[in-house]
Amino acid sequence: MYCIAHVLLNYQGNENVGVALLTYPVLMASDILLYQSDLVPVGEDQTQHLELTREISERVNNLYGGRKWKKLGGRGGSLFKVPEALIPPAGARVMSLTDGLSKMSKSAPSDLSRINLLDPKDVIVNKIKRCKTDSLPGLEFDNPERPECKNLLSVYQIITGKTKEEVVSECQDMNWGTFKVTLTDALIDHLQPIQV
Repeated sequence: MYCIAHVLLNYQGNENVGVALLTYPVLMASDILLYQSDLVPVGEDQTQHLELTREISERVNNLYGGRKWKKLGGRGGSLFKVPEALIPPAGARVMSLTDGLSKMSKSAPSDLSRINLLDPKDVIVNKIKRCKTDSLPGLEFDNPERPECKNLLSVYQIITGKTKEEVVSECQDMNWGTFKVTLTDALIDHLQPIQV
């Protein structure tokens, strides 16, 4: 781990290291490198952090691995795997419950915009009941005029493990009231083992 810290502290050469470099992206990189991950499941908004991880891995391997280092008594070879991104086909970007065009985020000012992993059942019920929808009949994934519809169907798809086609078949004729109950029940069931 000393070599990771050394590379991180010297990452920007002779320039002063900004605090952002020493916070979340570097902690994420350290976890990935420590566990020698081949593939890292990330959302679209995390790819830049993975690129930092890849750069650090390559730099450590260059500085402390290879034949040059082996000649100096090191073990040689690559010290860290250079991980690849695994971006899921569904759920790579989950949108806010209050605005289907904004990313769901724990830093959003309104707690109603997201489902927190430890939200109690009654809070989840309230958040889904109050989430933004539209007045059009039926539910559909691929209508750009209905971002909230696509988002909520995508959330349902992710937490149930169903295919897009299965979700469409199950939900296309539902109204919002029926679907919100279905989504709420699925969310509560999905989060229950995590909360326990």
